Amino acid sequence: MRPIWTLCCAALLWASCSCPELEPDPIAEERVREATITQFDPRWDATQNAPVPTYSIHTFLFPSTPGSSGSLPNDDRVGFGQLLILDEATFNVGGALYRAQVFTNRPPNSVMQGDWMLVEVDVGANPPTAWIRVAGRLGGPLPQPLLSASAEAFLAYVRQNLGEIRQAAQAATPYGRGLPTVRTVNDALLRVLDALGADVTGSVAVPPELLQRFASVLAPAVDVQVHLGEVYYYQARSGAEFVVFIEDIRPGTLPPNLNRMTIKFVQVVTPEGCRSR
Repeated sequence: MRPIWTLCCAALLWASCSCPELEPDPIAEERVREATITQFDPRWDATQNAPVPTYSIHTFLFPSTPGSSGSLPNDDRVGFGQLLILDEATFNVGGALYRAQVFTNRPPNSVMQGDWMLVEVDVGANPPTAWIRVAGRLGGPLPQPLLSASAEAFLAYVRQNLGEIRQAAQAATPYGRGLPTVRTVNDALLRVLDALGADVTGSVAVPPELLQRFASVLAPAVDVQVHLGEVYYYQARSGAEFVVFIEDIRPGTLPPNLNRMTIKFVQVVTPEGCRSR
């Protein structure tokens, strides 16, 4: 059985792009990897000085080498009730000094620690759906869903849909912008603090030049709705390319039944991915 990168190079490669060197062990190149991501929930109970029961601050970072299955980095920038300051600046009104801050507790796409964040889950939908936030380029879903969690079936699906994978790579956009099931979320907010640190948002206007400076960090985050069984093309922050299968969307078994999503993925090579690096 030929390694998956060999198959992808043979079917997807054109003169504009060259394949990376292959590992000597073909099994490594056909390695189907898997990860389970928990719904991002950084809320903190200030009264109890404790996390809420569904507290989770990890995202999923796709691997950059065949020997890894990726990682789940915690975003301590928003841990323990902290806010992530995306930008800030001081300004003067009537001789009084103020500070304008753009902050968030759920990082937008461009500043995520990992590649994929699980934002929301609807387990009551049929089939179950989830909203994800990605940091790289997303394309799809492929026309045909996959209705099997078998690793062998997933590899066979990839081989049978190489043309569709390349089309998804061609159509892939940063954060999945333009996909049919996209929404924007204003997770980055603006506040004004006085010299003593009191929040005076709404009573003190931020100067227009600062609003212009903050425009990019105040841009809404982009989320994509995915469904059980769908298959996507994804180019990670590292530049590596993957075919990703939405294998499972469900609540956890034990209370508080944290929502979670399981994905299977395999690395591929496309000329579109090479050109976008």
